[in-house]
Amino acid sequence: MDKLAVELLAEVFGLAFTDGGYTARSVALVNKHFHAVSTPLRFQSVALKGSDHKLEQFLESFTKAGEEYKGSTTIRVRHLYLEADIPPAWVLGVQGPQGTTRREILCMAILRAVADCLETLTCTNVQPEIMHDLASERHRFPRLRELSVSSPFDSYFVSRRKDSTTPSPPEAPFPVLEHLHLINADMVGWEAYAPSLTHLRLTALHNEHFVDGVIRPTELAGTKSPLSRLSTLIFQVQPYPPRRLRMGEPCEEHESFVQDLWASQAESDVPVYFLPPLQRLDIRGCWESRIEGGEGCWAVEEQWARASYADVDVDVLPEYLQAPPLEELTPAEAKRLRIVPRRVLEGLLRPYYQD
Repeated sequence: MDKLAVELLAEVFGLAFTDGGYTARSVALVNKHFHAVSTPLRFQSVALKGSDHKLEQFLESFTKAGEEYKGSTTIRVRHLYLEADIPPAWVLGVQGPQGTTRREILCMAILRAVADCLETLTCTNVQPEIMHDLASERHRFPRLRELSVSSPFDSYFVSRRKDSTTPSPPEAPFPVLEHLHLINADMVGWEAYAPSLTHLRLTALHNEHFVDGVIRPTELAGTKSPLSRLSTLIFQVQPYPPRRLRMGEPCEEHESFVQDLWASQAESDVPVYFLPPLQRLDIRGCWESRIEGGEGCWAVEEQWARASYADVDVDVLPEYLQAPPLEELTPAEAKRLRIVPRRVLEGLLRPYYQD
C-alpha cells in the first residue's frame, strides 16, 4: 500500500476510520508515510469516554492538529460519540462558572470546537440541558443530521433551564437535523430547534412529561408546525417494575401510562412504532452502525407498528406491551426482600413513579 497514490490512501482511510478512533490510531503507527496521510482524517470519527484529563487531551490534540494543517486542509470531526458521565452539580458539590461542573465545561468546549463539521452526534450520560445551553448561545450545528442524547437522570430537556417567556432562537441551532433520539429526556423545545426533523425516537419513557412536547400526528396535517415533516415516530417505554416484589402500584401506574400513550396514537397519519419495553440498548453500537450505513436504533418491525392493530380496541394493549403476570415469591426471595432497606427499594423504583 506504500506505493498507492496519496489520494487513494486518503480515500481508503476515510472509509476505514469509522470506529471511534481505534483504527485511525493503529494506522498512524504503521510508518511515517501512513501517519502523514492519516493525520487529517484521524479525527473524522471520535469516541470519547473517561476523565477530565482525557477530555482535555483530546481538545488540546484537536486544536494542535488544526493549527498544524491550517491553510492546507481542514481537520474535521464528522462523527462524535461522547460519554461524559456528568452528574448534576448538586451531586458533585463542585461548580464552575454559571453553576456548571468542570466536566460539563469541557464537554461544551469540545462541542463548540467540532460543531461546524459534525454530522452525527451521540451524547450519553449527560444532562440534556447542555444542548440547550449551546443553542441559547446561538451556537449552530449546520451539518448535523443525526443526534442521540441519553440522560442518566430524570430530566426535562428544556423546561428546567428555559423560562416559558424566553423567545426562540432567531436561527434554528440544528437546521438540517433529521433523526433525533432522546433517551430518558423529554421533547419540549425541540420543535423550535430542529425544523427539518423527520425521524423521532423517544426511549425509556415512563411518564407523560416525556411526550408533552410531541404534538399528536393527526393534528399536524395542514399546519405550519415544525414537526409537520415527521415521517416516523418511535416509542420505547421502560420495563415494568417487578411484580414479584409485590410492588403493585408502580407497575399499575406504568401500565396505565403505556395504555394512554398507545390509545393516543390510534389514528395517527404518521407511521408510529411501539418497541418492546427497553431491556438493554447498545448506544455506541447504534452510533457505529449508522456511520457505516446501517439502521442502528432506527430498525423497526412491522409487528411493532401501531397501524397493525387498527382493528383492535384502542384500550387493549398488544401482548408484548402488557405488564408481566404476578408471580409468587420463592422462600429465598422472600427472605432477601425482608432484609433490603426500604430506601434502597425506593431508589430502584423511583423512575417508575409519576412526578
